Amino acid sequence: MGTTWGAQSFNIVLQNCPTGVNRVGYSLVPVGGGVTGYAGALSLGSGSTATGVRIRLTDTNGTPVTFNTSIKLGA
Repeated sequence: MGTTWGAQSFNIVLQNCPTGVNRVGYSLVPVGGGVTGYAGALSLGSGSTATGVRIRLTDTNGTPVTFNTSIKLGA
């Protein structure tokens, strides 16, 4: 616990936005909730047999994301 191993970047692509839209926001809502005490960490699925591991979502600086908060999408 407390060790980070590996990283996988991803992008969220928006297409065909209606004309006149000048602000877009998004929020990350974890299915099953986040993990208390581990910012940005996802809960393991109910059928998972894994132990001692978590998947943590961070920004490009390594700062854990905040779930359930609207985030303004930059240009």
